[in-house]
Amino acid sequence: MGMSVVAPGGARTRRLASLLGGTALVSVAALSMAVTEASAACTVTPAGTVDCLANTTTTNNTNTNGATNPSSDRVQEFNNGANITGAMVAAVDGYGLQLSLTNAGPNTIDVINVGTVTTSQDPVNALELNGNGGSVTYTGTGTVSTTGGNGHALAITNSGVGGVTVTNDGILNSAAVQGLFIVTQGTGTITVNGSGTISGGFGGIFATANDAADINITSAGAISGHIGPSGGTGISVQSGGGNVLIATGSTVSGFDAILASTFNNGTITVVTGGVVTGPEVGISTSAINGATTINAGHDVTAGQAIGTLGQGSGLLDINHTLGTITAVEGMVAQQTGSGAIDISQTGGALNATTRAVVALMTGGGNVIVSLTGGTVGNTSGNVIETSATTGTTTITADVNLTSTGFNGIQAGSTTGTINIGGSGAIQGSNIGVLAQASGAGNINVTSGGAITGGAATGVNASSLGGNVLVATGSSVSGGFVGISASTNGSGTVTVTTGSAVTGTNLSGIITSA
Repeated sequence: MGMSVVAPGGARTRRLASLLGGTALVSVAALSMAVTEASAACTVTPAGTVDCLANTTTTNNTNTNGATNPSSDRVQEFNNGANITGAMVAAVDGYGLQLSLTNAGPNTIDVINVGTVTTSQDPVNALELNGNGGSVTYTGTGTVSTTGGNGHALAITNSGVGGVTVTNDGILNSAAVQGLFIVTQGTGTITVNGSGTISGGFGGIFATANDAADINITSAGAISGHIGPSGGTGISVQSGGGNVLIATGSTVSGFDAILASTFNNGTITVVTGGVVTGPEVGISTSAINGATTINAGHDVTAGQAIGTLGQGSGLLDINHTLGTITAVEGMVAQQTGSGAIDISQTGGALNATTRAVVALMTGGGNVIVSLTGGTVGNTSGNVIETSATTGTTTITADVNLTSTGFNGIQAGSTTGTINIGGSGAIQGSNIGVLAQASGAGNINVTSGGAITGGAATGVNASSLGGNVLVATGSSVSGGFVGISASTNGSGTVTVTTGSAVTGTNLSGIITSA
């Protein structure tokens, strides 16, 4: 039975074909013959060719500018202006392989791996590629792995405008550290794609751009890092100001599953393509002035399922469309700048044991929480909790909300308007809906569903000088008071009932202005 060895990209395909007998389609027998006939070392030339066609056990030595050919040295270093082209066809073990450009450059590194590169030595990386400002490209259907205690499977560094592209259709695995480790100093884009698996004893993918470089992680295979209490991440991405895209195609897991951050005006986009699992954090992002968008359409199981932090003018946008969120805290957004917060659910199930939705605004931006589809499970804390300063808060709950320990909805502001509506039933063990403006903020509670406050009040709406409107569409009840509405100064209070209002131990409606 034949085996296809096809290297993507026209020039790469032609080169690999020439190495393996003139065709990009090679049988197992032909491949075996090529390995048998070659010497047990890699072919290395001063022009930058490093072809490992035979099973090779490398030693912890350095070969400079192809001076030794063939070579079994781990480090193949070039400082003569050559571009490195490497092909791993057979098995490379021992101390693994390092291909490095040490001259000023820029020059390129282009590696194809259809074999295996492995090591058990410590501390070395199984396959290491060090660029000097040109592009660094890895394309592989093979395996890169290490069982050493402090080595990455595939480690890549680069600088300047040179980008890094990893197309992994095979296996990248480190027993102790990262499956894929990338660090750049420059503006070159980092791209990771392919359908293969990436895993590490500590983390799956670690990619850091120390300057304002874009990072795109679009791998379709499973990505995993350590899940135990000692930490570890599935995907950890940091940019010094570039745009970050994480759009996975399969499962991502780790103690923290997905971590993404950028600075300055860089944006962050995270799109799930499979189940996300992190005992501590499912998805966590941090940005300065750039917008953040998180689209969760699959199961997310974590301590905090989704958390995003903004520190400037960028929008924080969380969208839950499908799948089940199972967590201690569901969707959490914190903004310290002027950017808005927008959290929505249009489908799926949101099951958080303490708080389902949290939106905390200390800047002047608006806050939007819109739960129009799916379901929300019972919580022991506030189901929805928001805070704002001068911006407008708008909460729409068309799904039923129940808190067994605190309030159904708790919304606060200083002078910003608070709008609470929707058709879902709202129940809190203490207060159903609590809306408070510590300054002259207007409050409008127009929920159409039944509102129940167990121990205290159904609706408690208060402002220090703003207008207060409570216009309900169904029954309102509380252990003490059904509806409490108050303001002072020039503010007005309007209460319009849509059905029965009950205050079991005190009053149905209490107003103060």
